Amino acid sequence: MYVEPYYKPNFGFIVYRLAGIVSSFYFLTWPHLIHIYCPLFNFFRYLSAMVVSEGLLKWVMRFYPPLLFQRVWVVKFNKGYRGVEVRIRKSFLNKNYNNSIFGGTLFSAADPFYPILFYQIFSHKGYKLMVWSKSATVKYAKPAASNLFFHIKLTDSDIANAEHILNTTGKFIRFFPIDIYNKDGEICVSLMIEVYVRNLNFIDATK
Repeated sequence: MYVEPYYKPNFGFIVYRLAGIVSSFYFLTWPHLIHIYCPLFNFFRYLSAMVVSEGLLKWVMRFYPPLLFQRVWVVKFNKGYRGVEVRIRKSFLNKNYNNSIFGGTLFSAADPFYPILFYQIFSHKGYKLMVWSKSATVKYAKPAASNLFFHIKLTDSDIANAEHILNTTGKFIRFFPIDIYNKDGEICVSLMIEVYVRNLNFIDATK
């Protein structure tokens, strides 16, 4: 019979064990593990893809685990989904070794919102759509050492242009900018998000 040897705990051993416990908790907060362990994940994702009011979707996105655990907070959606205001709170959950917010958190915060705006606007008009962020470019201007915010808007011209293209070619692809600011109003990150919108009801009459 094997008997595990007894080791007398010392300071190094205790630190090692505590570090293991803390790191296990820390990595359980990341979105890919939340997808596995959190039973509400698919529920929130389903709600975010429904045609809902601005107020309801604001709360859905606030508690959507991949955003919640990265401290991304939706302040409000503009009326008619013409824009959205978002804040990113600095936290131990999203800090890097330079004591600034992870670049991945900043990208995650910006990634979904243009597709959400287009999806909600055209779904309310009765369109059946496929929407996503097709690609993105990111430029980090300075470390994100404080809470951050950004506000994006769609103009009447943006929406009319997208609708015209969806009705004539069935597929709308375009880059849109996002600048993320710190508390002093300085740009920390600039992104260009390539939005892909496909009209699933479109029939090409030329074929």
